[in-house]
Amino acid sequence: MADNRLPMLMLAAAGLGALLWLDIQSREAPDVVAPAGPVQGVQGQHRAAERAPGGEMVNPLAGLDKESLRDMTERPLFAATRRPPPKPAPVEAAPVFEPPPAPPPTPDYTLLGIVRDGDRAIALLRSRSEGRNLRVETGDVIGGWEIAAVNTVSVKLKGRDGAAHELRVKPR
Repeated sequence: MADNRLPMLMLAAAGLGALLWLDIQSREAPDVVAPAGPVQGVQGQHRAAERAPGGEMVNPLAGLDKESLRDMTERPLFAATRRPPPKPAPVEAAPVFEPPPAPPPTPDYTLLGIVRDGDRAIALLRSRSEGRNLRVETGDVIGGWEIAAVNTVSVKLKGRDGAAHELRVKPR
C-alpha cells in the first residue's frame, strides 16, 4: 500500500492541474460572441454598442436607451396581469398633540423646623438658592408650590399641576 502512494499523489496533482488549466482557459475565451452590428432598443432606437479598444464588447446593454425599458421596470415580472400594484391610499396625518407643560422644578427649600401651637402649625424653611429663611403655614404659596399640610416632622407641597413633594426635618 505504501508503494502506491507516490503514483497516486502524482496522478491527483496532474488531475488538479488539468482542472486549473481548463478554468483559466474558460475565463480567457468567452463562450458568447456579441453581434457586430448596432444594438436595437425596445422601441426601435438604434445606438452603437460600446466596445473596448480591442473590439470586445464592454456592456451588451450599454446600447439600449434606458427610457425604452421603463415599461418593463414598472410592471411586475411575475404578476399574472403584469400591471403595477395599486397606489396606496393617502395616509392622514396624525393629530399633533402638545406635550403637557413641564412640571415645576423641585422645591429649592430645606425644612429647618416646625412650631405647633394648638391647631396652628408654622414651618420654618430655608431657600437654598437665596439663602433666606421663610415662615409658612398651610395654604401659603412659595415658588409656585402651595403648602398643602404641615405635619409633626414634614411639610407637604403641592404644585400647580398636582405634583406633590414632601420636605422632611433632617435628623441631627
